[in-house]
Amino acid sequence: CTTMTVSADSLYIRKIVSVVYDDSGSMFGDKWAYANYAMQTFCGMLNSEDQLYITYMRDSKQNGFVPQKVDLSAGGIQASVDSIRNHYISGGTPYSAVEKAYSYLANVQDSNPNTQYWLVVITDGEFDEGYKTSQLNQFFQGYANSVMPNGTHPQVTFLSIGKVSKPDADPNKGIYTYSASDAKGIIGAMSDMADRISGRTRLQKGSIRQLD
Repeated sequence: CTTMTVSADSLYIRKIVSVVYDDSGSMFGDKWAYANYAMQTFCGMLNSEDQLYITYMRDSKQNGFVPQKVDLSAGGIQASVDSIRNHYISGGTPYSAVEKAYSYLANVQDSNPNTQYWLVVITDGEFDEGYKTSQLNQFFQGYANSVMPNGTHPQVTFLSIGKVSKPDADPNKGIYTYSASDAKGIIGAMSDMADRISGRTRLQKGSIRQLD
């Protein structure tokens, strides 16, 4: 019998995540406060080996735009969280933000076939271009069918806050959709999204019992 010691770090599946974050004026108020809080929490759930990029829709309109890289290291996570918390709301909801976030994601190099690529879209409004569900289905299926630098397909998550057109879920292709209409729904949906992406599992009280 041969015993092999494997460190926990070697078992971790690295995540590369590109988030499109709606910072349009319609997010003002509770929606922004709770989505912003949940986004800060999500940062804390990722590992320092992961990579997280945020594309604010307003900023994506600028020439030469590059998504904001979040520092997930122990020494940089607090400044990253502060930056997210202090970001202010302005602008529209251009679909070009999604295209830029995906394009950047598809160019992040990683040769490990176990690394997961994620495209995440969070919005409370219809896109400025007026795309409907059928068109979004076509776009997002295209993303899910594409191939990342490590030879895998990206996984896609879409959170619609309020009555917003969104692509249909297709877990077999790695497309997950969530809907939320209030503060509780936003926190719940983003918690589920964060769990799925980070690979963590939340246990209910009924799942834990004392043996001795």
